[in-house]
Amino acid sequence: MNIFRLTADMSHLVAIFILLAKMWKTRSVSGISARSQILFAIVFTTRYLDLFTTFISTYNTVMKVFFIISSYGTLYLMLVKFRPTYEKESDSFRVEFLLIPCVLLSFLINHEFTPMEILWTFSIYLEAVAIMPQLFMLQATGSAETITAHYLFALGSYRALYLLNWIYRYARIEARTACVIEVTQGKRANTPQLYPSLTRVSARLPWVISMMHRGPAHSSRLVNPLLMWYYTEAFFDPIATVAGVVQTVLYADFFYLYVTRVVRTRKAMELPI
Repeated sequence: MNIFRLTADMSHLVAIFILLAKMWKTRSVSGISARSQILFAIVFTTRYLDLFTTFISTYNTVMKVFFIISSYGTLYLMLVKFRPTYEKESDSFRVEFLLIPCVLLSFLINHEFTPMEILWTFSIYLEAVAIMPQLFMLQATGSAETITAHYLFALGSYRALYLLNWIYRYARIEARTACVIEVTQGKRANTPQLYPSLTRVSARLPWVISMMHRGPAHSSRLVNPLLMWYYTEAFFDPIATVAGVVQTVLYADFFYLYVTRVVRTRKAMELPI
C-alpha cells in the first residue's frame, strides 16, 4: 500500500471521528447536512456489497465494515438521538439532481455491465458529489463551527490524497497489455468460476500474468496475494480518478476559506457575502 492511499484512509477516519465527536460532545448536529450523510451511507452500502463475496485483506474488510457502520451510526445520531438540533430548513439541497445523473452515468460508463460493477461505479460517481448538500448548507447559513470546518477539511483531504494515490499508481504502470490469468488445477479451469473476485482483475489489470498451481491448497496462496497487490498497487482506474478530480474541485473554494479563515485566525468560518 502506497503512502498516499494510507494517508487518505487515515484522513477519512479522522474526518469521521471528528464528526462523531462533535455530535456527541455538543449533543448537537447543527451545521451538518443529513442529506449529505444519507448520500454517503448510500455510497458505502452500494460500494461494499462485495463484503459478502470477496475477501481482499483484513485491513480492507475492517475498513469496509467501519465505513458502513459509522455512516448509519451518524444518521442515527442526526435523525433520532439529536434530531431537535438538526437544521432542516437550511438543509434543502435537491439530492435527486445528484442521484439521477449518477444512476444514468453508472449504466452508460462503467468497466463491466454487471450488477456489482454498476453499483460500484454508481458509488464512485455519487461520492464525488455527495458533499454538495453540505457545501450548500454552509453557503445558506453563512458560517460553520470550527470543528465542522475541521471535519470538512479532513474529508476533502481524503479524496485529494486518493487522487494522488491514483496518479502514483498510473506513474508505475509500464505496460498496457490485456490481462490473462490462468489457474491450472490438474487441468485448465475457468478462472472466474473458481475465483469470482478475479473477474475484475482479468478485465482491468494491465499486465499478463500466468499462475500455475496444483490443487486448491496452493490456489489461495497465489490468488489472495495477487488480489491484495492488484487492489492496492497495480490498478489504475480512470473512472475513480476523474471522479476524484471533480470532488477535489468542489472542495477547492472551501480549502481556501479554511486556510485563510480558520487556520490563520483560529475562529469559526465565516463565508463572504
